Amino acid sequence: MTFLWLLLLPVASLFPAPEQSGARQLRLASLEYPPYFGEALPNQGVISEIVREVYARVGYEVKITFMPWFRSWKMTREGAVDGMFTLWYREERERWFAFSDPLPPNELVLYKRRDTPIVFHHLEDLRGYRIGTHQGYAKPLRFVRAPYLKTEDATTDELNLRKVYHRRVDLIVIDRAVARYLITRKFPEYQDELEAVEPALEYESQHLVLSRRVAGYQARLADFNEGLRLITEDGTLARILEDHGF
Repeated sequence: MTFLWLLLLPVASLFPAPEQSGARQLRLASLEYPPYFGEALPNQGVISEIVREVYARVGYEVKITFMPWFRSWKMTREGAVDGMFTLWYREERERWFAFSDPLPPNELVLYKRRDTPIVFHHLEDLRGYRIGTHQGYAKPLRFVRAPYLKTEDATTDELNLRKVYHRRVDLIVIDRAVARYLITRKFPEYQDELEAVEPALEYESQHLVLSRRVAGYQARLADFNEGLRLITEDGTLARILEDHGF
């Protein structure tokens, strides 16, 4: 019921009018994806803090509203908000979104039960295994190019962790930091039972995207990239990452 109610809320109620100030205003949408971003995280998560700091350097105030992923995507596509974060780059998404320079990447790994002897060096090593994936994320490019892999979508990372723990799948694809966060906070009993398979499967750069339907998006994107350069060069980016344990 809560999800349906959110979908029916008017855009204005989700994004109150910003207070008057000398700074330019930007409205961004995001989903909950701890530890990277989330309303209850310190400073709303490491990526939220980076985005705010980047835009502050170039004279913007940012309003972030957290909502389900599909709503973030839809509102950004339609230009109801200025942009969203984060997305992985895919060429077909360029028709709706303008992508920023790369933000810190997702390190995608395979997770398995410790008592399951799976060795991974090449994708062929995964042939025949049941692999849990997340239906809301783009598939890793290596998987797209390997149609022989047997994948099975789930709606959340939590569900995938449960499935591999209970042997309903052999492996799952998950961000390394997300897996650690969820196991530590929600599934401590999994700590000694699950492990990452080395090496990492893939690194996917995260990006802020701006809607191509919002006037002036090119300048706002250029400003973001400039702010990102500034905080990278003066060490602020490294400090934020360290503060959040990255």
